[in-house]
Amino acid sequence: MTDGTREITLTPVTNDAPGAKRHAIPARGYEFAENGNVLGALQYYGGGVFGINMNYIHLRRDLDPRTKLLLAAAMTAVLQVKTGSPGD
Repeated sequence: MTDGTREITLTPVTNDAPGAKRHAIPARGYEFAENGNVLGALQYYGGGVFGINMNYIHLRRDLDPRTKLLLAAAMTAVLQVKTGSPGD
């Protein structure tokens, strides 16, 4: 995401640690970062057989209100795409 001055990257992440035994059904989400610093994360699937513990967001507490609003809007859009909108 960019507004021409800032660039925030979305990177897919799972709970599978590099080099560790892989989970059969890992949790899935995205990490939001700027200049290599993680600003927040979104978990849209909880993993495991039932996929519980999904739809969580995490934001750094020290972010300014404008950045929090930007991330909240972007995370909401990602959730709508990944989980479907009401009525689907």
